[in-house]
Amino acid sequence: MRFWRKLLAGAEPPSINPDPFKRDTPPPPAAVSVPEPPRPRPSVARDEIIDAQTRICGYRYRVTAHGSAPAEVVQALADAGIRNMAERRLALLPMTAERWRSADYAALIGPGTRFLLASLEAAEPALLAEIKAVNGQVAVNVTQVDLALRARMQDFSLLFVDYTAFNLEAFETLVRELKRVAPPLEIMVDGIATWPERRLCDSLGVHYCLGGFIATFDEAEPQEKLSESRMVLIEMLNRLRQDDELQVLAEIAKRDPVVSVQLIAMANSPLMGLAQPVTSVERAILVLGRAQLYRWLTLAMFRVGGKRDKDAALLELALVRAAFLERVAAPIYPPKACDELFLVGLLSVFDVLLGQPLRRVLAMLHLPEDVQAVLLRSEGPYARLLMLAYAVERGRQEQMERLGDALGLTREDVQRSSSAALAWAQAALELGN
Repeated sequence: MRFWRKLLAGAEPPSINPDPFKRDTPPPPAAVSVPEPPRPRPSVARDEIIDAQTRICGYRYRVTAHGSAPAEVVQALADAGIRNMAERRLALLPMTAERWRSADYAALIGPGTRFLLASLEAAEPALLAEIKAVNGQVAVNVTQVDLALRARMQDFSLLFVDYTAFNLEAFETLVRELKRVAPPLEIMVDGIATWPERRLCDSLGVHYCLGGFIATFDEAEPQEKLSESRMVLIEMLNRLRQDDELQVLAEIAKRDPVVSVQLIAMANSPLMGLAQPVTSVERAILVLGRAQLYRWLTLAMFRVGGKRDKDAALLELALVRAAFLERVAAPIYPPKACDELFLVGLLSVFDVLLGQPLRRVLAMLHLPEDVQAVLLRSEGPYARLLMLAYAVERGRQEQMERLGDALGLTREDVQRSSSAALAWAQAALELGN
């Protein structure tokens, strides 16, 4: 005891722990789990397929998976409307054996679906048998006509040629040989950027072309004066922006029978939902109203005038572009700006449509400054949106993401607007025919 007294001398008396088992101690805070960032969804780009009559007869669909699961890729294609497209038009989808066997693509198959294989070697017989077992059709990329291709022509419904992979002489030789050895098969050529290249394809009997030529000037076409019908439409557009009376607009329209017929047809469109048909220009203008009349008159510019085959393709391109701009801008711009962006989309191909420099065309129209700035100088508040529309059309994924981020738009926002714009444009064209 003396030992303990000496040891503890001068020290604080020992304390007794009232809760040796820590029953009253609050539990440590739970670890906060940081959610993983959402995995990006696949994105789908489209390229117009132009037939021998210079019509948009379908689209090629290209998918960027972004590491998504195969089933998500199929769903993205379904959301992009590939199955509906294949009911009426061509829907070309690049395919590999690995991709085909990783998910169920049968739901995307319609009368116009073509699965494009990269080469004859990629078109292994087992893969072709699997695709044909679900009523799929196969296209193949061709680089030469040899014994192997000759022996397997019956396996394919479409032959695909990349124009950029050949010099001119080699390209002509290949297409002529394909026409000779496989006359029943259709030929599609990719990479056509100019109208002279398109005319070369026509002369060789090519059925379909892919490329950006449709929205470019055709130097072989003479620059003609604007038709009387289009001049009347331009005057009506200007009077609308000046808030002239509807009766004044009707009197201008009556100067041209073609414009009068177009106005009445527009008012009687199923989109207007009238119980009784319209039979007069005055009534047609009243039914359409100022808000819609400006759009309808701009659309009429595509339907009057020279009646060239490519005008229908330009109209579809313009409608898709206009509807995309209007929809993608809706969350970030007021309704008036969305209306102006729809107009930007339509006017963006007017130089090609009218065969006139765009500056000359726009000088005849009294347009808002923001519309002129983006169309003539790629400036102003709408510039990024129009650049985004071009990036979507050309499938430039990195540019789409960069512009989308700058505008506060997600990849899903852009994809959804693009698919909705295409569906709307096709419905509008069908109702307008």
